[in-house]
Amino acid sequence: MSKNGIGTWISRRFVLLCEITGYTITAGVAAFVVFAIFRQVDTVAASTGSLRVASSPVAADVPALVAQYTGANGAEVTTGAPVARVITDPVALRTARARRMLEKAGDLLDAAPAAAEVKGAAARLDAGPAPRALAAPAAGLLRTLPPDDMATTGQPVARVYDTSALVFEGALEKYADQVAAGQPARAVVADLKLTLSGRVEKVVRADGASTVTIRFTVTDPALRDQLRRRVLETPSAEFPAQKIETVVGTRSLFTVIFSRR
Repeated sequence: MSKNGIGTWISRRFVLLCEITGYTITAGVAAFVVFAIFRQVDTVAASTGSLRVASSPVAADVPALVAQYTGANGAEVTTGAPVARVITDPVALRTARARRMLEKAGDLLDAAPAAAEVKGAAARLDAGPAPRALAAPAAGLLRTLPPDDMATTGQPVARVYDTSALVFEGALEKYADQVAAGQPARAVVADLKLTLSGRVEKVVRADGASTVTIRFTVTDPALRDQLRRRVLETPSAEFPAQKIETVVGTRSLFTVIFSRR
């Protein structure tokens, strides 16, 4: 066919080609709109905060001084197992603190007779009532936290870590008003190179701000071993600055595309 013949063929069928092209585009757009209307996607509320290994504090309800740890640091303990013996009697507390100061002074003295005399004075102080036992509030990995001096009321002298769970606490951002206890959540933890699934435990709203607590269950033995090492090596046992998504519902893809929110 000559060039003139091709041109004549195209010119005669130009309108038809335009109509076919238009119908094809329209059909494609219509198919996409139908797909977008019926395709449901998660609506997620974002929150930023720290992810930490779940733990329970071991603390006295009054000021206390640790007399002895009965549980070894890094040991697995059961619920109710003795963890530490603490002095809580007010008079015994003052005596114990005085004894420790005298013992430290004896260690600092160079002259042997003087050091022995100071330490002897410390030994002669009346110990007072027997120390009180503190038990593990839950089963898990024990980490002792010896205070520099007397622990204040409620100050943990140890923690029991549960490596089968991670707990997130952070501030809610978008869709904060739609987050409620029991909703599913997911976290991508770069430090662990994995994605975790969990559920919202509680939401606290005050002064226009919202914070959320989410619990993630850990079942993988290898990950639990990794968390155990982190507990023993890192003081806070935390993964800071994590981004967590909480599923608060579903919306059609069409709404997501054309909605401003």
